Amino acid sequence: MKKSMIKQCILSLLCLLWAGQTVLAGELRERVYLQTDKQFYLSGELVWMKFIATDLDQRLSDVSKVGYVELLDSASAVVQARLVLEKGVGDGCLQLPSTLPTGNYRLVAYTRYMRNEGEEVFFEKPLAVVNTFVTNETLLTDTLLPLTLLRGERARFPYHRTV
Repeated sequence: MKKSMIKQCILSLLCLLWAGQTVLAGELRERVYLQTDKQFYLSGELVWMKFIATDLDQRLSDVSKVGYVELLDSASAVVQARLVLEKGVGDGCLQLPSTLPTGNYRLVAYTRYMRNEGEEVFFEKPLAVVNTFVTNETLLTDTLLPLTLLRGERARFPYHRTV
């Protein structure tokens, strides 16, 4: 009789612990914010970042110890980085490849814990990159200097003053 009471108590405690963990896991959610030094970069530059992980009440979260950052083009991850988090905060840099084509990219930040909720809760930030090492044949012609200006025929431009 004593053994069956002890077994029931232990079983009850285990059920309560399991139920408590399930409830706590449902309430605990992280959100992240990624701050960068700028939004416009040249290929080959460093993207300096500060990673901040909080709970839903905007208090720093100590749950995750690593933050993940990915630079995505329209199809896949171009560059990835891991940042060590201490009390919800981490910083570091991401090296953009010098071969990265000109375009608009997405900087995505998350923790492993956030992956349980899905990609819709990940932090996203747009990032523009210009590659000055590769000539781009698709530039609009009106953004280039007219050939006549390059040849010295300045009289055709009414905004030019001759000295």
